[in-house]
Amino acid sequence: MAHQHRTTLTDFVFICVLLVIKLETVQAAPHSGNMDKCQKALDKIVELFNLLDHEAGILLTTYIKTNGFPTDQQAPVVDGVPPTTITGSTHKVKLQNIHNRAMLFYWHIDTVIKYMTDLLEPSDNETQILLRLLRDSMNRLQNLFGRVEKLLQILDSNTTTVSTKVAQDVSRDEYEKKIYGWAVLDRHKDFLAMVLEVAGFKANTVCEG
Repeated sequence: MAHQHRTTLTDFVFICVLLVIKLETVQAAPHSGNMDKCQKALDKIVELFNLLDHEAGILLTTYIKTNGFPTDQQAPVVDGVPPTTITGSTHKVKLQNIHNRAMLFYWHIDTVIKYMTDLLEPSDNETQILLRLLRDSMNRLQNLFGRVEKLLQILDSNTTTVSTKVAQDVSRDEYEKKIYGWAVLDRHKDFLAMVLEVAGFKANTVCEG
C-alpha cells in the first residue's frame, strides 16, 4: 500500500513537472515570435539605412556641383539644422531619437526642394537630377521613420513617438538658401553614418532589449 502511494506521488510530481515545462514553453513562444518579428523589422531598417547612406553621398555631391560650391571646402554651420548625434542610454530611447531626427531631416529637405525649385532653372538637366534625388531622399526618410516607429511598437507597444515639423518662416536671401541646403545635406549624410555606428544596428543587439 505504501509502495502504491509512493508510486502515485511520484507520478503526480512527474505530471506537475511536465505541466510547468509546458507552461514555460507556451509563455516563451510569444517572446520568441516577437524576437523574430523584431529581427525582421530591424533587418529592413538596416538595409534602408545602408541605401540612404549610399545615396546621401551622391545627393550631397550633386548639390555642391549644381550650386557651384567648391568641392574641397567643408559645409558651413547653419543655425536650426538638426545635429547628427544620437542620444539615449537604451536602444528604445535611441530609436525614438532616430525617429525624430529622421522626421526633422525630412522636413528640412522639403525646404531645400522649395528653395532649389525657386532658385534653379527647372528645365535644366542638372536641376532635374538634383530635385529627383532630393525627393527620393524624402521618400526614403518617410519610409525610414515609419519603419522605426513599427520597430518601437514591437519592442514596446506602449511606446509613443512625436511628430515634428520645421518652421517655414525663416527669412533667407538666395545665397543663404543655397548655404542652408548644403548644411542640411551634409548633416543628413553624417546623421545616417552615425546611426549605423551607435544605435546597435551593426552589433545586431537592438532586439535583445
